[in-house]
Amino acid sequence: TNAEIHLMGTGNVDHSIASPSGTNDVVFIANKDAENVTSNFVFKSSGHGGVAVSEKFRIGSAGDATFTSIGGNQHTFKSDSFCILNLVSDSNTDEGNTDAILRFKHNTDLKGEIRWDESENVLQMGTADGAHHLVIDANGNIGIGTDNPMNSAGYPSLEINGSTGGVIVFSDDDVNKWELWVSDGEM
Repeated sequence: TNAEIHLMGTGNVDHSIASPSGTNDVVFIANKDAENVTSNFVFKSSGHGGVAVSEKFRIGSAGDATFTSIGGNQHTFKSDSFCILNLVSDSNTDEGNTDAILRFKHNTDLKGEIRWDESENVLQMGTADGAHHLVIDANGNIGIGTDNPMNSAGYPSLEINGSTGGVIVFSDDDVNKWELWVSDGEM
């Protein structure tokens, strides 16, 4: 049999907690009757030492999830084996050019991102300026300062591209440094 608890919101909007027949699932449903309202799942708790009750996690009506922490808390994903965080783009399989993006922000300011660019078939790392400072293509070629690293007839390539050339620096404990550089056709 179905076990279900109904919670009525403003305007008789029906929310429920159910355990459907034939399963061992617990199902939380916001706005069960699909009324013309926005309903979110909001999890709140108080902190230790008498901290006031505040929002900790929210699942929005569009499926977006937001963790909120105060005081530099960490969000940890644990596993006894592999711990995998999947970023899935084009989940509707319409073959659109949709990228998977992991963004780093300070407050609302974008500071950097790691992006899988579906249309270019490359992994890109960049900063807030929007440039892709490091690119790894599907052949394993690496580009620094270029979106399209050179592919040398089956040999993996490292291309460093700057406005006046590129430099590779070798050092031992920052005491001695050796440079390999190219500029305007000179090495």
